[in-house]
Amino acid sequence: MAIARSTNSGPACENASCRQIDESRIRHLNQTLLALRSINRLITRDNKDAQGLLDGVCHVLVETQGLMQAWIALIDADGKPFFASQAGMGQELDQLVEKITDGRLPACARRAILLGRAVIVDVGSEFCGHCAVYERHGQHSAMVAPLKYGEKLWGILNTALSDKSVVSDEELGLFGEMAEDIAFALNNIEMEAGKRDAEAALQVSEKRLRNLVETTSDLVWEIDENLKYTYVSPHMRNLLGYEPSELIGKTPYDLMGPVEAARVAKVVDPIIKRRKPINLLINVNRHRDGRSVILETNAVPVFDSDGVFRGYHGMDRDVTEREKVESALELTQFSVERAADGIYWVEPSGKFMAVNEAACRILGYTSEELRSMSVWDISPGMTKEQWSKNWPKIKGLGTSIIEARHRTKNGDVFPVEISRNYLKHGDKEYTCSFARDITERKKAEEIIKRRLRVEETISRVSARFVGIVSLDDAINASLADIGQLCEADRAYLFRFSDDEKAVDNTHEWCDGGVSPQKANLQNLPIEAFPWWVGQLGRNETVHIQDVSAMPAEAAAEKSILESQGIKAVLVLPINIGNELSGFIGLDNIAVATAWPDEDISILRMAANIIASALEKAGIEEELRLRAALLDAAMDSTFLYSPEGELVYVNEVAHTARGYTLTEMMQMHVEELRTSYEASLLPAQIEAILDGRLTMFETVHVRKDGTTMPVEVRCQTVDHAGRALIMAITRDITERIKMQERLVVADRLSSIGEMAAGIAHEINNPLTGVIGFSELLLERSLPSDIKADMEVIHHEAMRTSTIVKNMLAFARQHKAIKKPVAIHEVIDDVLRLRSHEHEMNNIRVNTCYETLLPDIEGDPFQLQQVFLNLVINAEYFMKQAHGGGTLTITTTESNGENILIKISDDGPGISPENLGRLFNPFFTTKEVGKGTGLGLSICHGIVNAHGGDIRAESGYGKGATFIIELPVGCKREMNTDD
Repeated sequence: MAIARSTNSGPACENASCRQIDESRIRHLNQTLLALRSINRLITRDNKDAQGLLDGVCHVLVETQGLMQAWIALIDADGKPFFASQAGMGQELDQLVEKITDGRLPACARRAILLGRAVIVDVGSEFCGHCAVYERHGQHSAMVAPLKYGEKLWGILNTALSDKSVVSDEELGLFGEMAEDIAFALNNIEMEAGKRDAEAALQVSEKRLRNLVETTSDLVWEIDENLKYTYVSPHMRNLLGYEPSELIGKTPYDLMGPVEAARVAKVVDPIIKRRKPINLLINVNRHRDGRSVILETNAVPVFDSDGVFRGYHGMDRDVTEREKVESALELTQFSVERAADGIYWVEPSGKFMAVNEAACRILGYTSEELRSMSVWDISPGMTKEQWSKNWPKIKGLGTSIIEARHRTKNGDVFPVEISRNYLKHGDKEYTCSFARDITERKKAEEIIKRRLRVEETISRVSARFVGIVSLDDAINASLADIGQLCEADRAYLFRFSDDEKAVDNTHEWCDGGVSPQKANLQNLPIEAFPWWVGQLGRNETVHIQDVSAMPAEAAAEKSILESQGIKAVLVLPINIGNELSGFIGLDNIAVATAWPDEDISILRMAANIIASALEKAGIEEELRLRAALLDAAMDSTFLYSPEGELVYVNEVAHTARGYTLTEMMQMHVEELRTSYEASLLPAQIEAILDGRLTMFETVHVRKDGTTMPVEVRCQTVDHAGRALIMAITRDITERIKMQERLVVADRLSSIGEMAAGIAHEINNPLTGVIGFSELLLERSLPSDIKADMEVIHHEAMRTSTIVKNMLAFARQHKAIKKPVAIHEVIDDVLRLRSHEHEMNNIRVNTCYETLLPDIEGDPFQLQQVFLNLVINAEYFMKQAHGGGTLTITTTESNGENILIKISDDGPGISPENLGRLFNPFFTTKEVGKGTGLGLSICHGIVNAHGGDIRAESGYGKGATFIIELPVGCKREMNTDD
């Protein structure tokens, strides 16, 4: 194969043949330049239409350059050729298209591709015997160039020259540049298409992510060889804020800052010198208002018909927002790739479409390995069927958050939180899932749950000992809570005996399947466990991780622990006050293990709570004992504030006044007093607080309105920093009555002494009167004188009786001391008065206690007492309603006294007279009906027998006289003259 080619080396040709060759070379060169210029215009014009460009190129080569034919074949993405365009071809076209479609390029095309540059081939039968072009044109030359831009082969440009054509190196070089420009244009068109696709994708992506990208129009411009604008499209107004006419004569650098202009010039100037297209040049321009606008510039050089460089035609596109978006997308992609969480794009089938670096790092797979896997390959428990079943739910939820587990390449399983987002782009569905390793969070959650459980348990244990009904039940329940919380096999409490010589297992909790040991751990001698007790006595924690490894000095403790099958033990002291009272502990019988610090803290808190409860129980027991003593006391106890508000009262205080405890605790102290005594309370409280008043008497009012005189002993007490008043009151009703009786007795004693003196003085002359009157009556006297003498003797005898009564009142006679059956004395009196009773319609009821003991006394004097009381009752019943009922009862009291009650249903005794009954000469009878000495004499006789007499009555309700006499001889009778 011969190559027809002209070179510029060697001596110049001088003959006519050489001149013809030179002329032909120049002509071909001019045609080539003209074709190149036309093709460049096509490239500029058809910058988006590849087919139109290729058709135009073939047409220009045939019509302008005068070639016989031209055709272009392109290479697809798979490396297969396909026929693209032609000009000047006839019937041979179909054969050529078929051959190229089958992947068989002509030999000339293959040679150009192999050499990677434009070549001239002399087409002959030996080399192109099966070429349809050869078959048509026969022997000719072909100029062939690869359409290559950068590393990419776009196709082949093939032209057929006439056999007379001579191709110079310059023409061949221009043809090669033409092929490069065509490849460049194809590349630009594809890039433009790709850019449009990218921008479309960017718009979709940004719309999905930010909704920020928007389409803008391009600015079209033309500059001359001096880089000055010769044309600017009207879009300049929108793009940079200038009128197009303002920019004519200016350069693009005039719209840039100095630094940016220098940067762009450094990039662009070499391209311009080579007259090469400017592709995708990013440059920053200044808007008229001062802001920056980022433009993407694409431009192609412009040549005139003579091939002289005349400038550039170009387009500027505002990519300010796109650059921001692309920057943001780059940042997003950067963030995605470097995110700490694993990110997975999953198809509906469950297969991974893509993963980020974190997913690979976390799971230990490469990106390629993960993209060949499915969800169930990394999710334990997940199956393909389950994924298929879950997909509609995932799709329906749109966004969901779940917790699952992932498995690494080496088999480790860890918890994850997956945030799933269902997405649809076009007709493609997938989920974008963010998987976060939540191992640490789970641990933290477990710690929080544990802490909450600890707090709840300690709170429950603590609350259990507030207002407890059963301390034992509370301790047992608390041991169960602590044992379960610390995952122990046993929890127990031991208490020391009062003499601190033995220890007992008082309370115990056992986990399921663990044998109780409480029954076997009773009355254990403390001295047998010196090591154990020594540590507890020093307030130390007994923490045994492995019982088998206990020290030699703990042999006794080790023996008893091993006998129970215990492997590990934790024990803390129970201190009440500053004294060791016992210990609380936990056992493990399954494994020998250390107890965590948290378990030690939990057990310590439980120990403190139980110790406080035990101490409180002891204090409460003591308080209950004290309260019982107060309640058992005969005196009333009140505790009240300086404002008079009751804080505490004992049982006697409220029962003696007829109130319940609840009723009294709602009262004020002054409500317990009469109105007059209540008015004295403020001054008394002030004096008590000052220490000036410690004892006084006042009057309390019962609930039924009755009053009771009380003696108050008081003092201040401190309670929780607050001064309170404690008052102990005693009912002094009986003491007042006794004092009144003592006054009466004192009066009677004085009157008795006076009466005795009078009686002795009267007795002496009266004895003479009676004696002489009796002597005179024995004589014979005139009847009238004898009658007078009888009157004298009768009145003297009556006077003697009065004197005897006065002596009896004054106890001036000898008493007879002997055992007396009191029932016989009473019956004698009733027999003596039986006639009067029958005559006066008086009924008598007796109620005697059987086997009543005798008393030591004078039956005559006692008979006088009962006779006076019966006669008085008879009188007042007759006066009230002409009769009545007399009731006499006897009882034994405390084995020391007997009580005799004589009651009537007469008019009763008025309250004002009740205290004066035993006063001498006091009587309520009519004048001449009584002397007023009867009850006084009765009082003297009873008192002489060591007894007591008193009266009870309600006016209009009858009267009762109560005589209390000692059994036997408790006190010698007063027998003084």
